[in-house]
Amino acid sequence: MTEIFLDGLEFYAHHGYYTEEQSLGNRFQVDLKILAPAPQEGYHEKLGLTVDYVKVYSLVNNQMKIKFKLLETLGERIIHEIVAQFPDIDTIEVTISKFNPPISGLCKRVAVKRVWNKSHALKLDSGKH
Repeated sequence: MTEIFLDGLEFYAHHGYYTEEQSLGNRFQVDLKILAPAPQEGYHEKLGLTVDYVKVYSLVNNQMKIKFKLLETLGERIIHEIVAQFPDIDTIEVTISKFNPPISGLCKRVAVKRVWNKSHALKLDSGKH
């Protein structure tokens, strides 16, 4: 198994439940942990045989440009886009942090973590009839 990390991806975006959040925008951070199968022998450093973190960043960046009311929904969309591009991935963890959230009190940031696992997803899919 190979672990790939993208830590501290920073964005200015317009996510939030409240109108002010969507119009003014805010700073966000995205952290990703991806577990993928280890490369086979004879791998020979071929980028197409691994998870290309440049493409992963681009997928996240594209989703950050879309307004979402909930960070949970944004996390789900990020996972969906990454899995669609890299179907061999086993597990994805995405943590989205919003800095200076609109709450009454001091709070540096709030964060939502979404986790997707292929084996769990397959069990859910096989239960559909």
